[in-house]
Amino acid sequence: MAQRLVLYPGMGKTGTTALQIFLRCSGDELAAHGYSYLGDPLQGDPTTVGSGNGWVIVQALRNEELSDDEVEAVVNAQLPAEGDAIIASEIMVSLTPQQWTRFANLPEVAARDVSVVVANRDLYPAAWSGYNQLIKRHGYSGECSTYVEENFTVGGDRFAHIEELRACFGAENLTMLHYESSRHALLEALLSAGGIPTDGLNLARGGSNERPYNRSLNGAERAVMKAVNAKYGNRYSTPLSNLLLRHNPRDKAEVMLDQKALGYLESNFGEQFTRANELYFNGKPVLQICGDELRQAFANGGRDANEPPSAASCRAALRVLLRKERKHLPDDQIHDFLKGLRSELRATKQIPLNSEGG
Repeated sequence: MAQRLVLYPGMGKTGTTALQIFLRCSGDELAAHGYSYLGDPLQGDPTTVGSGNGWVIVQALRNEELSDDEVEAVVNAQLPAEGDAIIASEIMVSLTPQQWTRFANLPEVAARDVSVVVANRDLYPAAWSGYNQLIKRHGYSGECSTYVEENFTVGGDRFAHIEELRACFGAENLTMLHYESSRHALLEALLSAGGIPTDGLNLARGGSNERPYNRSLNGAERAVMKAVNAKYGNRYSTPLSNLLLRHNPRDKAEVMLDQKALGYLESNFGEQFTRANELYFNGKPVLQICGDELRQAFANGGRDANEPPSAASCRAALRVLLRKERKHLPDDQIHDFLKGLRSELRATKQIPLNSEGG
């Protein structure tokens, strides 16, 4: 019986951080089931956000100067001589069809029974999450609708990468999960879809709904970070966002409604989602642009993305940075800027959201 290789080339914002943390902290328990998760540079680290053990493989496959033998050596280092293997990294979604084919044809990969597991999200909450990620990590200060129109290209195929994986490894070897349907027991769903037994595993190592990793920003945090980004670009995005998230890891930031962004997605991607449901879910309307539960939450009110957050919540966000996390601020310049924001908040009751910066 051939050894197995389970691939998790995580689609964006579908629990990849939680999965990787769980895998790199569960070596002994996975070994008891015959599985190895090798080569993660953060092995054993229960908190740091990384890119999994597949990142080094992506680097090797992208490097056109490496010979086939050198790429094979990199991949083989992630595969145990005996037993089954797990490789996970959200960066793997960036591989081209040619790079995937090169990977699949490597002798140690081709000799294994490969299972590919991907989770996919409803489009609007995925877009909202991606928008928050750009604010947190990449200095973005625009509106959600602008982000969507810039990054969700009309005519672009939202499922092209999954279809490339089907073509490379075979339709029978690819399993797609619906993130929204599985999110309350996501780790168990991901592992089970890959055929990995979950008995004896401590799934809490991957976080939980009560203590998630890498959550979205709440409205006040987002307002503060957009003001910072408008002034400084991405200079302070990651360090300040990390301080906010670390201080309130359990804050359940809600998906907010940008009606213009939602309308754009519905107009341009509805047919693709219908086709994807036919292909992966037997025609059932599982994947949606915006699910019924979220639409009902929007209808109930209080989730307008363009409505400024309350002055009280903005004061709380600034208090975290200026008082509770003061000693961890990167430098005096950002400290002084945040103090200026606090003064403007006191005067106007709002965080100034000038996308042109000051």
